[in-house]
Amino acid sequence: MKLSFLIFIVFILFLFLLKLLTNDKNKDNKDKENKNNKDNKEDKYTKKRAICFLSASFSVKLYEFVKEMARDDYKKEYDFYICIDKYDKDYKDYNDDKDDRDDKNITILFVHGKKAEEHGFKSSVLYFQDRACSRDKALYYFSIEKKDVYRDVWMIEDDVFFYDLESIKRLDRQYPHSDLLTKQFDIVLNHKEKDQMYWENWHFLENKIGFPWTKGMICSIRVSSSLLSIIRNYAIKNETLLFDESMFTTLCLHSNLIIDTPNEFQEIDYYDHINWNNLNQTNFLHPVKDLTFQKYLRQQLKESKK
Repeated sequence: MKLSFLIFIVFILFLFLLKLLTNDKNKDNKDKENKNNKDNKEDKYTKKRAICFLSASFSVKLYEFVKEMARDDYKKEYDFYICIDKYDKDYKDYNDDKDDRDDKNITILFVHGKKAEEHGFKSSVLYFQDRACSRDKALYYFSIEKKDVYRDVWMIEDDVFFYDLESIKRLDRQYPHSDLLTKQFDIVLNHKEKDQMYWENWHFLENKIGFPWTKGMICSIRVSSSLLSIIRNYAIKNETLLFDESMFTTLCLHSNLIIDTPNEFQEIDYYDHINWNNLNQTNFLHPVKDLTFQKYLRQQLKESKK
């Protein structure tokens, strides 16, 4: 009887010690996990952002504006890119002289189409199906070659007007954690809603992705590293991208990412329907295709500040 009691006591003590050891191990794992999460979060939010302009070809006028932005980046919070679709004489001349310039944080980005296409980065642009354009190439570059280098990447078409770097920095301060900044957009949840909201480009989503579907202007957007990762995975898996005016917002919704739609994007439109009363130092306007006119508008706004 005494032996049985002693065995019972020893067994209880064993279970007690085992529980203590297990709790300590779980606590250590939890502390380690929390530390890793904290380090990853801090690492994400200490990374630079990139500002990438999308253009068919190299433009000296656009390059001069980007140089002004880079000079205003006193704290070196950004890297600047101009992603071009065509290798032409102007780009060659720029490339030949690049060692003599002081714009080391400005990159004229030319990616060979085949390289992007081989990874599935193609077909996002309406008129260039089954090939890579500047947007496809920029997405390839920042999600494959520069994977996780930047916390966010601004992608801005060259016919979007805004005043200066502070226009972007203001939004970065206001929306520090958003996965996508874009203009307000439309959502449909099923085929019935899709049929009720006519759009000639819904068919680009058929058999590509389930509902919800979206449509909207993406001439000026900010994309997080998390969203770039999701776009990369989609491209590699499906060997193509979604149609650009649906891709960013649709993939965000499917992945429960954070989307914000700043009021400063209200004058981004398909056609020249700009309300010029909204021209100021904070709003983004589209389309303003004449870069000389863009420079004139900036000068007018600068004069109005005096």
